[in-house]
Amino acid sequence: CGCIAGGALCPTSHTESEVVVSLPSATSFPKTVVAVVAVAGRQSSSVGATSNEIDYYSDAVLEITEAKIADNLLGVTIKFSMDLDVAYIFDAMDGQPISHAFGSFANKLGTDPEFQFPNEKTLKIVFGDNPGVAPGDSFTINSDIVDTLRPSRITRNPGSVTLSATVTSPANPVQPRAIVTAPSKFSKGCEDLLLLDASRSEVFGTGRRSLTFEWSSSDSAVEDFIGDIPAGPVLAVPANMMSSGMKTFNLSVTNYLGDIATASVEIEVVDVVLPTLTLLADPVMEISRSERVLVYSSVKVPQTCGTITGTVSFDWNISPTVSGLASSFLDKNFLYIPPNTLTPGVKYTATLTASLEGNSLSATFDIDVQVSSVLAFIANGNRPVGKCEDIELDATLSQDPDSSGVDFIYEWGCQELNEIGGIIGACPVDVTGTTTGLLTISGTEACTLTAEASTYFQFNVTVAKQGQPSTANTATTLIFVQEEIPPKVSISGPVVTSFSPSSRLILLGTATPRPSSGVASNLVPLLNIFTYQWSIESGTQFALDSTTLRTSPTARNLVVRENVLSPGSSYTFKLTATDGTGVESSTTFDVTTNTRPTTGVIAASPTNGTGASTKFTFTATGFVDPDAPLSLSLEISRDGGNSYTTILTDYTSLSYTTILPFGKQDEDFNITVRGRVKDLYGASSLPATVVVQAFRPANASGAALVEAVKNAAESTLEQARQSGDVTEVVSVASALGEMLTDAGSGSGSSGEVENVASNIVDTLDAALSSGAVTEGAQQAAAETAANVIEATGSGSSQEFKEKAASFISNLIDKTLGSGNGMSTDTGTAFVRGLAAMMSGGSSDLAQDLFANVKSIRNQTSANLVPGEDPVTIQANGVSTYGAAAEAEDVQGNYSVGEYGMSLPTSFSLGTSGVITVEIIGAESQPYPETDEGSPSTGVTSITFYKDGVEYDISNHSDPLTIFIPLTNGASNTTLSSCLFWDETEKTWRGEGCTYQLFNEYLAACMCTHLTDFAGGTLVTPAPTPAPSPSSSGSSSSGSGSSSSGDPGTGTGGVPLVMIIAIVASVAGVLIIVGSVVGVLKAKKKKKSMSRGAIKVRVENQNERDVVAVQAPGDFVASTAIDGGSRPASSAGNSEGGVAVVASIEPMAADGGSSMPSSRPSSSGKP
Repeated sequence: CGCIAGGALCPTSHTESEVVVSLPSATSFPKTVVAVVAVAGRQSSSVGATSNEIDYYSDAVLEITEAKIADNLLGVTIKFSMDLDVAYIFDAMDGQPISHAFGSFANKLGTDPEFQFPNEKTLKIVFGDNPGVAPGDSFTINSDIVDTLRPSRITRNPGSVTLSATVTSPANPVQPRAIVTAPSKFSKGCEDLLLLDASRSEVFGTGRRSLTFEWSSSDSAVEDFIGDIPAGPVLAVPANMMSSGMKTFNLSVTNYLGDIATASVEIEVVDVVLPTLTLLADPVMEISRSERVLVYSSVKVPQTCGTITGTVSFDWNISPTVSGLASSFLDKNFLYIPPNTLTPGVKYTATLTASLEGNSLSATFDIDVQVSSVLAFIANGNRPVGKCEDIELDATLSQDPDSSGVDFIYEWGCQELNEIGGIIGACPVDVTGTTTGLLTISGTEACTLTAEASTYFQFNVTVAKQGQPSTANTATTLIFVQEEIPPKVSISGPVVTSFSPSSRLILLGTATPRPSSGVASNLVPLLNIFTYQWSIESGTQFALDSTTLRTSPTARNLVVRENVLSPGSSYTFKLTATDGTGVESSTTFDVTTNTRPTTGVIAASPTNGTGASTKFTFTATGFVDPDAPLSLSLEISRDGGNSYTTILTDYTSLSYTTILPFGKQDEDFNITVRGRVKDLYGASSLPATVVVQAFRPANASGAALVEAVKNAAESTLEQARQSGDVTEVVSVASALGEMLTDAGSGSGSSGEVENVASNIVDTLDAALSSGAVTEGAQQAAAETAANVIEATGSGSSQEFKEKAASFISNLIDKTLGSGNGMSTDTGTAFVRGLAAMMSGGSSDLAQDLFANVKSIRNQTSANLVPGEDPVTIQANGVSTYGAAAEAEDVQGNYSVGEYGMSLPTSFSLGTSGVITVEIIGAESQPYPETDEGSPSTGVTSITFYKDGVEYDISNHSDPLTIFIPLTNGASNTTLSSCLFWDETEKTWRGEGCTYQLFNEYLAACMCTHLTDFAGGTLVTPAPTPAPSPSSSGSSSSGSGSSSSGDPGTGTGGVPLVMIIAIVASVAGVLIIVGSVVGVLKAKKKKKSMSRGAIKVRVENQNERDVVAVQAPGDFVASTAIDGGSRPASSAGNSEGGVAVVASIEPMAADGGSSMPSSRPSSSGKP
C-alpha cells in the first residue's frame, strides 16, 4: 500500500486485511480523497482474488449530484460526485449503447441520442429526434451497469450502488423567438397568395420539439379565415380576401416549457406591379465583429401582370455608414459584410430597396454588433520544466475578437496542486504583482518549486480590455517540475471561443533542443534530432490514423480531418517530442468545439413533377442550434447518391424553391436531394436526404431533349435573370447544365447544344459579373460551366470556348473572403471545364486555359501545412498536385498519376522554410510547335514555392528527373529530345535537359531546372557529318546496318549502346532486363537511365561494354560484357539478347510517392 495525495497520506500500519492511515485536516484535501481513504480497508469478495490482489470499493462515494436539462434545451447534463474512468466505461459497455444503462428512461432521449463526456465528472446527453424528457422525470441507472460507471481510482463492486436522480429545469433556458418572414409590400393583382413564414422560429428554444403557433390579423376577414384553418408555421392568405391598405399580422409561439414569444409584421397590400421582396433574416441579427454578415433576400418577379422586360435592381443602405465597404457588395439581392468590418457596440440598420420598371419597395433588419470578451491564452500549454530553469509564461497571444486596439490588463496567479488536482496552497513564487502579458520566473525563484512527480503548479492569468472588466476571461496552464531540463515543445493553433468541427483542425508543433551543457560531445548533434508523437489527453477519444488525420500521428504537425471532432466537446491534444538522446518533453493544446445543428429532415413539396418546369420546395425542419442564423445547403444526385451536384449553399433560409433536372430513366427518374444546415460558426449538421421524381417529357430525347432544355433556358432561367436573384440564377443554371449533359450525348444537334450552353454561360456571367460571389455560388457555377462545356464536346466553336474560358477566368478569383484558398471540390469543377476545352482550340486559348489551371492548383494548395496529405485533382486528362513539407524534408519522389519528378540525393532547399511542391500534368499540349522545337507529348509542369513565394530552381548541380507520359501518339521511336517551354521567348528550348529514358509508356528527362516540360524533337543546327562506318554496315555485335537517322545511332552514324529498361520490385528484388543494341566505340561516352533513385549506366571501358547499377548511397555493382559473350542475332534484327539481372536489397523507404512503373492495368502491360 503506497502513499497518495502527493505523499501526504501514507499508511502508518497495515495487515493483510487492514490499513491504518492518519488523516490531517480534511480542509487540506479534496473531499473525494478523504472519502476514498476513509472507506479503504474493506476487502472485496471478488472472485479469484489472491492474497496479494485485493480490490477496494466504496458504497458511499459515487452518486449523481445533478441531472439538469441543458440551457439550450437540447439535452441533459448529468454530474457525478467523483471522476469516472471514461475509457473503461466505453470498453466495459462492449459495444452496447450507453442508453442501455438508463432503462425505460432512454426512450425519452429521442432517436439516436449522443453521449459525451466533456470531463471525467460529467455525462452530457444530446437528445435525438423527438425527445420526451421534461422537468420532473426520474431515472435510475440499472444496477448491473453501475460497475461500468466506476470511479477512475476505485475498482467497484458490481451492484453495490443504485444511482437515481430527478431531472430539473434549466437554470437559464434559451427562449423561443417568434420570427416572421414576409414581404413589406404585396401586389395583390399579380400574386394569388400572401405567404407569411415563421419556420425560422423553429430554430430557437424548441428542444427539438414542435412549437405551438397562433396567428391573428387586424383584418377581420383574414381573422375569420385564420380561425378556420389549422395553425402552423406558414400562413397562406388568399389575395382576393384582402383589400388595399396596411395589414397587421401577429404571431405567438410557445415551447414545451411554456415559454412564449411574440412578433408582429405590417404588410402594405397594393395594386401596382411589384416584385415580391422578402428578407431572409431575423429582425435583429446579433453578431460579433469577427463574424461576417451574409443575408439573402428572396425576389419573385410577377408573371401574371403583363409583359415585364426589365430586371430588378438592388440597393443596400447601411446606417450608420460603414467605412471601407465596397460598393460591389451593395448592389445585389444579398448583403455581404466581411469580418472585422463593423464596430463593436454599434447597432446598424440595413435597408434593401428593390426596383422594377419605376416601382420600388424596401425591407430592413438590424445588425447588433456585440462587444466580445477577450480570448485569454497562455502559449505552450501544460508542460514540464527543469529544476531551477528560467520559466516564461506568455499570455501576449491572447486575442481580442473585436480587434479594437484596446490595451489588455493582466492578472496572474499560481496554486500548488497534488496529483489528483487538490489545492495544496499558493505557489512558493509570488506572481500576483505581474501585470504584463509575459510572466518570467528566474532560475533562482524557480528553484523553490518542488520537483516531485506527484506535484504540479497551476498558473492562471485573467485578461481584460482596459476599462472593460466585463470582457475578462481566464486561461490556465500546468507546469511540472523535473530534475533535468527538457527540450522545449510548443503548439500553435486556433485561439477561438468555439471551433467548428466541420473544419479541419491544424495544430503546428515545434521543438527546440535542451541545453548542451553536461552532454557528451558525441551526443550533442542528437539534441537537434526529434521524433514526435501526438495523443489525445482528454476529450472524446478517436483513433489517430489515416481515417481521422491528414498527417501522420508521428509528424511534427497535426491536421485532423473535417467532421472528426465531436460537436460541443473539449479536447486536450498532447505533442511529445523525444530528442536523439532519448530525453522527451511535451506540451498540450486545448480545443473546444461548438455544437452543430441537430439533424432534422428535408421535406419536399411536391414529391414528383416534371424536370425543368415543376417548382419543388425543399424545407429543412428539426435542425436546431443556438448559434443563429442558420443556413441551408442542397445537393442533388441523379445516380442514386453516388455523385452529387451543388445547387444551393449557405442560403439564409431553411426553405428553398427551384426546378430540378430530369431524372434518369434507369433510376426511375429519382433524384436524391441531400441537405445540410450550418450555424453561424460554420458547423454543419449531418446530412438529411429526400427522394423526389422529376420525369422527362414523353419523347424528349435527342434533339427534342435539347429543345426542352432550350425552352427552359428561355423561360425559367430568364425569369431568374429578371429577378436579379443570384442564387436562383445559379440553381436554375445548375439544373439546366445537368440536363444539357444528357442532351449533348448523341443528340446529333451539336450546334443547338452549343447555343443553349452559350445562353447559360451568358446568363451566369451577367449575374456574377460584378463584385464578389459566395463560395457556394462559385462552386455551383463552376460545376455548371463544366457540365455545359462537356456537353458541347470537343467540336465546339472557338467563339464558345473563348466565352466559356473568359467566364471561368473571371470567376476563379471572385470568391468572397478569397485568400483562404479554394476547396478541392470547387477546384475540380474548374479543372473539368478548362481541361475539356484544352484541345481543338487555338494555341493562345490553350495557354490561357493552362495558366488558369496553374492558378487553381496554387489556390487548392494554398493552406497545406508540412506533412499534410497532398491535394490532387484529376479530370479530363489534366492532373494537379500540391504538397507541403519542411525545406529539410523535401526529397524523394512527387507525382500525380504518371506525371512527376524524382529528386537527386544531393537536392537541398536549406533547413528552414515551408516548401510547397506543385505539379500539373496534361495529356493535351497547350504550347504550340515553334521553329526551335516540336513537342510530341503532353506537358508536365513543376513549380516550387518557399514560404508562399515562387522559388527558382535552375542550374542545379545534379539533374532532377522529370517524368512525362507518352500521350498523343508519342512513342520511344518518335522522340529524341526533352523540351521545356521558355515563357519569356515563347518558344521550346532544350538547355539543361538530357533525353534520359524512353520506354513504352513513360519518358524521363534529366534537367537542372524546373518549368513546363514535354518530349519531342529539338531543332538544332546540323553538325558536320562524321565518317560513315564500313559499307557492310556490320559490327561485332552482328546487329546489322543502321542509317544516321536511325534512333539507335549517334551523331555521324556512330552506334550507341542503349538499354530499354522495365523495372519491377518483387519481394525486395529489383530486376532490370536490357537489350544491347550496338557497341559504344567513342571513349568516355555513356548513356544513363534513372528510375527513382536507381541508376543504370552502360559505358565503354577498354573496348568492353560495362553495365553498372547504382543504388542509393552510391553502392555500385557492375559486370563487363565483351564482344565474345554477345549472342549472335538473326539478320536484320537489331535487338541482341543480353540480359543483366541486379539484385538490390532495399535499406529503407524514402517516404516519397512511388513513381508510376506502368500504364494502368487495362493496357495489359506490366
